[in-house]
Amino acid sequence: MNNSKKQIALIGGGGHGKVCASIAEELGYTVVFFDDAFPEVGTCGKWPIIGTKKDLIARIEQFDFSFVAIGNCEIRERIQNELVAAGFNIANLISTTASVHSSIKLGKGILIVGNACINIGSSIGDGAIINTNAAVDHDCQISAFAHICPNVALAGEVFVGELTWVGIGSSVIQQLKLGAGSMIGAGSAVINDVPVNTKVAGCPAKPI
Repeated sequence: MNNSKKQIALIGGGGHGKVCASIAEELGYTVVFFDDAFPEVGTCGKWPIIGTKKDLIARIEQFDFSFVAIGNCEIRERIQNELVAAGFNIANLISTTASVHSSIKLGKGILIVGNACINIGSSIGDGAIINTNAAVDHDCQISAFAHICPNVALAGEVFVGELTWVGIGSSVIQQLKLGAGSMIGAGSAVINDVPVNTKVAGCPAKPI
């Protein structure tokens, strides 16, 4: 769909915000940034920041869509829920270079970055991030506000719980469960289920 005449309000003026804004422009949106650090922080890359979250909520009628451009899972969840409660339409930002099978079930506020691949039968919950070059194989379930970092590989039928962080370059073998709030260290090889709110790292990954 061509969104060339539609404005999208992004919250979050950090590096992750630049990634989100670049994909929004790729999809034809006009990007406007808000960040609670305004006016001390006035730009996000080439994009100006024009106000705080409070300012955005007061101007809801001006924007067709909004999106939370913040990498931290807990903060992203809180702010997206606030925007939904205020009545905003929450966009999905899916790069045109990502491969997303037509069967995929998508929530709202999802970011799928360039060259990510999501295979048949999978589902992606609200506010989840599938980052650059990540591979999500068949029948995986990525729960709300999880973050699948760049170059992660999930084999088939992996369950990723809410607010889980899967670190850059990690691999997870088939049919495992990563409990809600768990954290997988960068470059890990996960060969066993990970309990709720547990940090693991290494090859093979072990609790730390």
